[in-house]
Amino acid sequence: MRIRWEIGERVRCDVVACAAVNLEGKQSEMRVFPSGSQQGSIEVEECRSLAFRAHFGTRVILITQPGDKWEQHPWRCIRLMEGKAVPEGETRMPGIRVPDLDLFDPWDAHKTNEEFQSSYDLVEHLEDGKGWTFGRGGGDGLKGRVRLIRIEREDLAQAATIETEANMAMIALAKRILKDGADVQSALKAQLVDAGLTVAQAEALMATHL
Repeated sequence: MRIRWEIGERVRCDVVACAAVNLEGKQSEMRVFPSGSQQGSIEVEECRSLAFRAHFGTRVILITQPGDKWEQHPWRCIRLMEGKAVPEGETRMPGIRVPDLDLFDPWDAHKTNEEFQSSYDLVEHLEDGKGWTFGRGGGDGLKGRVRLIRIEREDLAQAATIETEANMAMIALAKRILKDGADVQSALKAQLVDAGLTVAQAEALMATHL
């Protein structure tokens, strides 16, 4: 069975999966381009370690059980952050190596540390994660069980979480009122915060659309 892919906007990423840990065994590759086109495929059972190259600010999320409740099953998020990536070459993007999908190793490791094995940071939800890698363990783990890989730019993904239908409806209403010369920005900010945004998120949303 092939791994499914969910690709965000304007993503450039090369993913190489290996059928064994330590980046060994059969290799399969998926190349993703900003146009949305894809080249290659990766089988579920042949993804036990991987490496990828992308632009800083890209995150790769490995999901074992696609659907609305995917966070209740093993998953892992890997973020490409400056200072925590394999250096880029003259013509290559920066990257990260993951020699074992279920274990924590440095981002530039070729092999997992057999003498000191530990899990990546465990969190309940994607938004709770900090650092360059985190997720949920347990069950039978991720090796040979990743059925969906989501690749997205974090800035665009975060914008999508606050540009909800309800929030954008309030923005549209405020635009109409502002045309009549009324000052409703403070009231609108309060409504957005009441709807669950932080003050900073509300101000950013208003600055973008008003």
